[in-house]
Amino acid sequence: MTLSAHTVEGWPIAVLAAPGLLYAGLAAAAVPILIHLLNRRRFRRVRWAAVEFLLQADRENRRRIRIEEMTLLALRCVAMGLLGLVLARWFLRPESLIAALGARGQVERIVVVDDSFSMGVRENGTAGDAAAAGPAATLFDQARSILGQLVRTWQDSSPDDSLTLLLSSKPDAPIEAADRVGGLDAAWKKNLDALAVSNRAGNWPATMTAVRQRLDGLPAGTNAVLYILSDFQRIDWVGPDRSGSPAAALTGWADGNRSLRIVLVALGGREADNLAIVDVEPQQAQAVATIDSRFSIRITNFGARPSTTTNLLTYVGDAALPPVSVPAIEPGRTVEVATEVTFPSEGTDILTVELPPDRLPVDNTRRAVVPVARSLRVLMVNGEKSGNPYDDEVFLLTVALQSQGPQFSGNEVTAIEDNDLESADLSEYHAVVLANVYRITETAAERLESYVADGGGLAVFLGDQVDSELYNRLLFRDGRGLLPGRLGERIACPADAPGWGLVDIRADHPLTRRLADAKGLLQPVRVRQCVRCQLDRMGDTRPTADVTTQPTSRPTWPARTPIQLNNEDKDPLLIERAFGKGRVLLFPSSADKEWNNLPDHPAFVVLAMEAVQFLARGPSGDGQQLVGRPIRRPIDGERFQPTAWLKPPSFPAQPALRLDPQLEPGTAEAWLTWPHTDEPGIYRLERTDSAGKTVSIPIVVNVDPRESDLRRADEAALREAAIGLDFDYVTSRDLVGLWEEQVRRELWPALLTLLAAVLMVEQFLGWYFGCGRNLSLLWRGGKA
Repeated sequence: MTLSAHTVEGWPIAVLAAPGLLYAGLAAAAVPILIHLLNRRRFRRVRWAAVEFLLQADRENRRRIRIEEMTLLALRCVAMGLLGLVLARWFLRPESLIAALGARGQVERIVVVDDSFSMGVRENGTAGDAAAAGPAATLFDQARSILGQLVRTWQDSSPDDSLTLLLSSKPDAPIEAADRVGGLDAAWKKNLDALAVSNRAGNWPATMTAVRQRLDGLPAGTNAVLYILSDFQRIDWVGPDRSGSPAAALTGWADGNRSLRIVLVALGGREADNLAIVDVEPQQAQAVATIDSRFSIRITNFGARPSTTTNLLTYVGDAALPPVSVPAIEPGRTVEVATEVTFPSEGTDILTVELPPDRLPVDNTRRAVVPVARSLRVLMVNGEKSGNPYDDEVFLLTVALQSQGPQFSGNEVTAIEDNDLESADLSEYHAVVLANVYRITETAAERLESYVADGGGLAVFLGDQVDSELYNRLLFRDGRGLLPGRLGERIACPADAPGWGLVDIRADHPLTRRLADAKGLLQPVRVRQCVRCQLDRMGDTRPTADVTTQPTSRPTWPARTPIQLNNEDKDPLLIERAFGKGRVLLFPSSADKEWNNLPDHPAFVVLAMEAVQFLARGPSGDGQQLVGRPIRRPIDGERFQPTAWLKPPSFPAQPALRLDPQLEPGTAEAWLTWPHTDEPGIYRLERTDSAGKTVSIPIVVNVDPRESDLRRADEAALREAAIGLDFDYVTSRDLVGLWEEQVRRELWPALLTLLAAVLMVEQFLGWYFGCGRNLSLLWRGGKA
């Protein structure tokens, strides 16, 4: 049933369903008066002496009779008016609804609607306007429906109030700003219906700061009411450490001259199940064409119930790969699903992974830009060249990395002498290997540090040529240098012993994961000598990835030992740690057969291949970022022309956009910038190089996985976080219940009862007056 906007003057909470019938009833109230007037002229008066005494008696009782007639006439008019009210269906708006919505008094109303992508979750049988939103309405549909109801309520109760409507993703650009809410025209409904949920994550501190700035611009003496329609995710409003509510930015605004009331409208019912892909992480730094590349797909169950087993779909470009099974995931847990992908050619490919759609489908797809190299380029620095190739570390490592056969290994090895290290261009190589190198100069050490800090990989194999004191001074530098540990004394097993075996092969480390899965490969390996190392447990704390463009940064670790010896002290055989953006691997034994028998076994090939993949310099992280973050690229005038074109994910439906260089604020540096990355998908930046060739650079934009956490903050948690800030808390179910109560509280039953009472009183008085006010005659049927 639809309520009319008509109100009865003087009754701000009265609503009529059929005001026309009320007017008809009021008009019908004149009928008894008309009949009374007509009856007065019914007969022509003829004076007759015989009845003069009766007329005299009538004159004496005329006043009493007139009062009786007026009483009956009034009752009949009231009856007709009540009949009109019954047919008009009169309602009263409950005082509880007015209290919840702040509908009394003229105020400045500001409404903030949460349009972060978590509001796109679909709920079956949720609270809200089911007729308008449908059985599988999203939370944002609920927000629009409730907002429409709110505006209609304010138009009835306080039409002179002002209204400002903001979306949380764009709090600086009001969707609606009306001086009088009662003056909103039909275009308002169209604007409301056109609102859509965004793909952005919530940024409530920035939103509340913008609201505070808007409040600060209001004149003194203002009474303001702020409404926030949101799902109130715990991660946004409480935080993992209960650091406080973002609404704290409003603290202190209200004073003696102005007031602020905050109404939180919590949308949705129970927390929805949600399975989301939160990261696509390569297990090696560089993908190589025609060689299997391993990726770890991290999937989190943000729901309150265990998920069911499902399949993960993988695409390279538009080519679909066989699905990968995803096990059931407990609530709040994350699993890593391993998949291997082969890229057909050198260049840049797009890897897409998808889960079947659920109630929040936007986070079920994630993409990654994968630069694919022709090969991994490895620079070998030979510290002890031997005439016998099987005693030469570099020869053995080269054979392991660059096998001669029909199957391409994916590696290209370049060998130099140790005295060429200072002049070599390290930036051309994915990894550098020092094999028993003695001649380490200060210049070489500085160049190696710069190379690794910029993302390169360094492997250091020791041997009898290594000067431990020199390495400690130039490469360890009291824990500030490259080496993950201080080199100590050389140790050797007894001469009559075959050597130490290997233990504690870590299956959770990417370098030794495959060796741990095949433990038999390392079982025959024996180490006779090595250098004892004192590990740097403090590690390196500098970031290894640009956290502004990556959903998660690769962690930095202190020194770790993926493999240890089974001697008494469990000395490490492999030590690695992060250094800047790169990695360093230390092998305290030799790469040849002088100190161990590792080159005699297949494990040597596996270890060498895994080490290069683990260390290799990775590509730039500019290829992927989050929704809402601007695309920024340097001009690079030596390679490209300054102007570029950007094709959005919806191209060609949306045309390409021309990008011209823009100066960075406060600097003289120019960039290509595009701020409107509101749509997830693949953006392609097309540039023209110095030779006139068009180069297409893909940029992947993904949704922020933090927004996928649908756990909600209840009223108690919100009040605990909002220290010193009071607010009213209303759920969508509360509002719907109040509106339903409004529909149920009709006045026609009471009015109908009153109508019957009026008619009964009129009938009784008619009999009573007709019997000359003699009740005894009434009981005898009017007979004397």
